[in-house]
Amino acid sequence: MASPVSRLRRWFALGAILMVAIVAGMYFYARLSLRNAVRAVPEKLGLNIQQTADGFSISKSVQGRTQFTVSASKAVQYKEGGHAQLHNVKIVIYGKDSDRFDQITGDNFDFDPASGNVSATGTVLIDLEANPEGIKHSDQTPPAQTKNPIHLETDGLTFNKNTGDASASGKVVFQTPQATGSAVGIKYVAKTGTMDLLSSVLINVNRPRPVHLNASRGVITKQPHQVFLTTVHVIREQQEMQSDQATFFLREDNTVDHILAEGNVESELHGPASSKMSNATPSPETRERSDRAELFLTGTRNLLTLAILTGNVQIAALEGDAIAVKVCNFQSEDHLAQRPLVGRTFHKRLI
Repeated sequence: MASPVSRLRRWFALGAILMVAIVAGMYFYARLSLRNAVRAVPEKLGLNIQQTADGFSISKSVQGRTQFTVSASKAVQYKEGGHAQLHNVKIVIYGKDSDRFDQITGDNFDFDPASGNVSATGTVLIDLEANPEGIKHSDQTPPAQTKNPIHLETDGLTFNKNTGDASASGKVVFQTPQATGSAVGIKYVAKTGTMDLLSSVLINVNRPRPVHLNASRGVITKQPHQVFLTTVHVIREQQEMQSDQATFFLREDNTVDHILAEGNVESELHGPASSKMSNATPSPETRERSDRAELFLTGTRNLLTLAILTGNVQIAALEGDAIAVKVCNFQSEDHLAQRPLVGRTFHKRLI
């Protein structure tokens, strides 16, 4: 028969085990309750999380070539509508011919699977870069070297995964090798590689001499490689120029080769003229008007070397209190008669 002391020991041992079990049970119950409470917070806020994932990516390919990729370091998907929040997002657009390497990056995006829209909730950085050798290399191969990409920064950009198009309604700031500027509203069409600057276009060229340009609207195309502007006004040192529209033809490195201005082309030169012409006296102010003007540039500094004016060309020089209309052919440097040059071609060499 067990002694009272032995029975007492057993009771103490059982009591200790029971106490441990109770404490452990309370701990796991509290942990489970806390986990459920944390999970319930998004639901009480009107959010219902379906799943989270570290690492998220979607892409679109046609005939074995990737058109674009969308990647994020983290995604939080909600049951309501299937929306997902994407964090640390990078979008790379390769184009249908693998001739682009355009990159869009931002901290936070919202992904709507129904519409295919990936919408930024903050600042977005965009680099537009051509990749003409892309089709010759394996899929998703970046350019061998960066050649002066066009940088843009905007807010609230929306990218559509179905079409590859992108748009933003707010202000966008951009930078090229030679200029900086801004516009209000952009629209990018992936199929054609066209970027529309929807309104209030401002461009400042910083070298070799400051040039300030504003336009009502602009379109940047890759084929042909050019920038098209409407209702253009340009100020360059003592010279002002305006036209209904102007096309800037770009070289491969995004520098300007030549400019074509059309429709009510007017220019004013204030102060001494810098043109080199024989038998001509520089005038304090010169005004020129034509239907069309073609301006040719040279070198990496984009120096203007030749201007060709056509269609209803008129040149007026202000001398003292009188305006004298002069006609000069600068290509042959012959001084012509004192009468308006209307309907002729006017060549003005600046070197």
